[in-house]
Amino acid sequence: MPQNRNLARVRPPMGESAGRDSRISNPLQTLLEVAEEALLWKDEMKRRVIALQADEWRYEAQGMGEQVRAEITLYERAIERLARMLVMIAKLGIEERLARVSERQVLLIERAVALAIEETSLPPAQQDTLREAVARHLKAVS
Repeated sequence: MPQNRNLARVRPPMGESAGRDSRISNPLQTLLEVAEEALLWKDEMKRRVIALQADEWRYEAQGMGEQVRAEITLYERAIERLARMLVMIAKLGIEERLARVSERQVLLIERAVALAIEETSLPPAQQDTLREAVARHLKAVS
């Protein structure tokens, strides 16, 4: 039973993902999230391997000879998969791409707010007050 509680840290409860839209709207962000999950899984497998005594890493299976514990194999696979993901993320420049997308979104919002304020025909002092209020609220929600 303790193993199930430890896994709860790695995978979300069914209720969290049940209502989520299954379409991927941002594949770059999703790949980063998958890499984060792979890191959590690798860390969990590492914790389990560390918990094993050295003489527990292998065992004798009847009729099959010496076997390696599944935890060891899963940890090894987790390391390899995470490494491949990180190489892919680095090659694709995902973090830089996401930063550029965010910068573009900020510029679009700034331009839209500026145009909306101009349309109000408010006196310049009130327009400045409105710009300051918008900037303050955007910082508060970000």
